[in-house]
Amino acid sequence: MSREDTKQRIPNAEDIVVERRLNTIFDLRDRIHVLRRQLRMGQISELSDFQVMCGYRTLVESYLSELNPLLLKTESGKELLEDYNFGEAKVRPRTVEKNRNRVLKLTEGSVTIGQNQRLPSEVAKFELIGLESLWRVPDPLPGVVTIEKVDPATMSKKQTQYNISDQIDLEALDSMVREMNVFLSNIDLGLQPEEVKGPAEI
Repeated sequence: MSREDTKQRIPNAEDIVVERRLNTIFDLRDRIHVLRRQLRMGQISELSDFQVMCGYRTLVESYLSELNPLLLKTESGKELLEDYNFGEAKVRPRTVEKNRNRVLKLTEGSVTIGQNQRLPSEVAKFELIGLESLWRVPDPLPGVVTIEKVDPATMSKKQTQYNISDQIDLEALDSMVREMNVFLSNIDLGLQPEEVKGPAEI
């Protein structure tokens, strides 16, 4: 075996890095697919909606981190990173019924509110411009809800502010995953864009 043949058989450091990155990309893509299938089939009952969406966002962020060097090499990739409009992430108050009471979920803990207490449909918005908005937009999304309560002793009204948290919704995250899959397909890495159905019931 010639010295030249030996050189051809030994992968260089760049080849190893690329191979490891592709393996990680395949693995993350598979994990995203598995999670989405579990969501569609209602198989994640042990976690709250908020916890599930936090986990999904983390997976999508990891996927983007691995794709980032590839995205930066093309104009279409840079456009996806910086300019593509994925809509808005909205912070919405989340309430649950507990012991016949209506409970508002807070960033830390919860607070009981009146059955007739009206809450806004949303309290904050964050623009999702480019995939890099996954890194720019807070995780979780912060918001403030103002609740008016009546003091039974004096019948005076008092307003109290509570911190709440939300997450980028399923539709926006699905859209980001689809665009990344299409990008991979377009640069001929053998990854066909897989349809991401949604929004799923969580």
